[in-house]
This record gives sequence, C-alpha cells and structure tokens, in this order.
Amino acid sequence: MVCLYYGMFLYLFFTQTNRGNEKISKFFIFFGIFSITLCLDDTFMLHEELAHRGVYEQFFYLFYAIMLVVFVFTFWKIIFSTNLILLGISAIFLGLSIAIDQFVETNYFLDDSFKLTGIVFWFVYIINTVFFYLNLNFSKILSSFQK
Repeated sequence: MVCLYYGMFLYLFFTQTNRGNEKISKFFIFFGIFSITLCLDDTFMLHEELAHRGVYEQFFYLFYAIMLVVFVFTFWKIIFSTNLILLGISAIFLGLSIAIDQFVETNYFLDDSFKLTGIVFWFVYIINTVFFYLNLNFSKILSSFQK
C-alpha cells in the first residue's frame, strides 16, 4: 500500500513536470514525502522505538512541525486553492489522535479511531487534489466503468 501511495506521487510529479507545472509537481512530491514519512513512522513506531534509545519523542513532533511549516509556506497558494475542509478535518482528527496519545494513557481504541479517521480524510484530500489538478472528471471515469 505504501509503495502504491508513493508511486502515485511520483507519477504525479513526472506528469505535472512534463506539463510545465513545476510548482505543482514539487507540491505533489513534497506532499508525498511528508505523507510517506508519517506513514513509515506510524507503521514501524519509529518515534517510540527511538525513544527507548535516547531520542525524545518530542523531537519527531518538532521535525514534523517544521516540515509542515516549510510545506505550508512554500505551497500556500496551491494549498488554499484546494479543498481546505477535507484537509482541516484531517488535521483535527490527527491532532486529536496525538493529543489523546500524549495525555490519555490507556485508550488505544480512541487514539487509533481518530488517527484512522484523519488518515482517511488525508487520503480523500489528496485524491480530490489529484482530480482537480489533472482536470479529471470523476463522473466521466465512473460512467466509463458502467459501459
């Protein structure tokens, strides 16, 4: 799944570069790198594994915050031209997941539920953005499958 997700971003990077949309292609590749970094950290629990080896878990949150700030400042025009509601809902749920993880000791179900909801909205946001920038009409794609 992770390889498919990253492959999608690489495809978008090259297709948008070939169309002359260098800024948009950089947006997709940076968004992909950021998403894959978060995914690998969550999958392999890198922040917790390295915490046992002396690296503070807050270092990871600081690193992700810096990546996010750089991302927003670099691509703010593109971000504000996309569906901010989906991105906002994703950010709220992912933030709640982090808050519950930090402040509530034993409620894994609630933490993972918020995280999964945030990931789903994150994925829907990027799919929506892909359709927007590739000028794809979702209804035309669905109708082609019905024939």
